[in-house]
Amino acid sequence: MIASDGGEALQRVMSEHFDLVTTDHGMPGMSGVQLADSVRRIALAKRVILLTGFAHGPAQQPASVNCVLKKTLVPDELRAAMQSLGKGVGERVPAAGDVLPSGV
Repeated sequence: MIASDGGEALQRVMSEHFDLVTTDHGMPGMSGVQLADSVRRIALAKRVILLTGFAHGPAQQPASVNCVLKKTLVPDELRAAMQSLGKGVGERVPAAGDVLPSGV
């Protein structure tokens, strides 16, 4: 599903089933972090990947986000993050460029 802004994405998350939410940090209406915070209030177990051009170190990763991937997005990084989240490797996935857990 693609949404035109954070408000539309939130409405769809509330009315439809999604295993994973992938959001851009900078969106009209609300940031990706605000969307992630709202998604987690609705469904604590929902997985969220944040795409950003901003610098985020592991210590700066918002608690409502499972994984931060830096733009320009590399498809293999997205695939590895999705696989890690799907396997239940942990609540949080290392940031792009960090070493992913073995077996991923």
